Amino acid sequence: MTAGIHLAWLQLTKQKGHFAAALAGVAFAVTLMLGQIGLRDSLLDTANRLYSHLNADIVMTSWQYQFEQGAGVIPEERFAQALAVPGVWSCAPLQIGWAALKNPADYKEHQIVLLGIDPAENVFRFEGPPVRFDALTQPGTLLFDGLSRSMFGPIAAETRARHRVKVQASHREAEVVGLFRLGPGFGTDGHIIASDSTYRMLTAGTSSPLPALGLIRVRPGADADQIAKKLAAALPADVRFVPMAEFQEQEKVYWLRVSPIGFVFTAGLLMGLVVGSVVVYQILYSDVSNHRAEYATMKAMGYRDIQLALVVLAQAVLMSVLGFIPGALMAEAIYDVTRNATLLPLEMTVVRSTEVYLLTLVMCTGSGALAMLALRKADPAEIFS
Repeated sequence: MTAGIHLAWLQLTKQKGHFAAALAGVAFAVTLMLGQIGLRDSLLDTANRLYSHLNADIVMTSWQYQFEQGAGVIPEERFAQALAVPGVWSCAPLQIGWAALKNPADYKEHQIVLLGIDPAENVFRFEGPPVRFDALTQPGTLLFDGLSRSMFGPIAAETRARHRVKVQASHREAEVVGLFRLGPGFGTDGHIIASDSTYRMLTAGTSSPLPALGLIRVRPGADADQIAKKLAAALPADVRFVPMAEFQEQEKVYWLRVSPIGFVFTAGLLMGLVVGSVVVYQILYSDVSNHRAEYATMKAMGYRDIQLALVVLAQAVLMSVLGFIPGALMAEAIYDVTRNATLLPLEMTVVRSTEVYLLTLVMCTGSGALAMLALRKADPAEIFS
């Protein structure tokens, strides 16, 4: 086996230009696949970034709900009706809309997600310092996402220093009275939280004041799945009830399988596989064809086809390892640049790198298997006739 690997190495490195081209092709494919998978996973993580910070066991939505910014609205009476179902502890409304927030430094407006809540309800759970939701009881007050993108200017820094910052939101005077930590996503640059009354003031004439979601908490010891079924049976059919874990999974499915951006990432991943496969196949097939006389001689010496095929397979495995390393290093550099520029959660994880290496191994060995077909033309009779 060691002799076979040594022979494979010698054949790969004999033509250093071809060898370098092969490694560059594999490295490019690895970088492309890691980039696409990293962005795909970031998409799925940020799709549930808001929902993962909600205090809810069950989510009530309208049947028009598709994703966070396409949620539809829920009639207000459904909240009181849900509270009447045995096993329900609380049912808090959450309004989701948009506001035009002006950067206080350059006075440019940028769209930001506006969340409306009842400050008396325990709607969110955030990491870090406690968030003062009670401050939202004053009209025109906001909480600002301290992890929002830089386009909103020094709002977060000034709030940390002065605790209260005057801003313009949807052409109305407002005041930021605190911070929370949530972060942007693919379709959002940041978030602000307001009371339900301030939400209606900021969205008057642009969106419905009705809630987009109902956040239901069940009583201790109650089964969320069973309560969801009871709610569906007791309330009118214009709303639906989904346990939180299932709701988050549905959000991922929407972004991955329904939205165009999910298709783009899948297409990019397949493109990386195709490019790498073509490069590896061309190099290995060319190598086998160029050394057909040597392979025929080895057959005449008693080597079996399987032994020669293992040499080609060893070449493919070596290319997968040696091409993966520079590809992973380039992807890590791209992750760093993209993470700093977009604040997306891009990290080189063990699971992700293992997944991509296995894809690279399949890509290289599959191309090697096709290149082995050239071994059939290595006929000893042609060499010694």
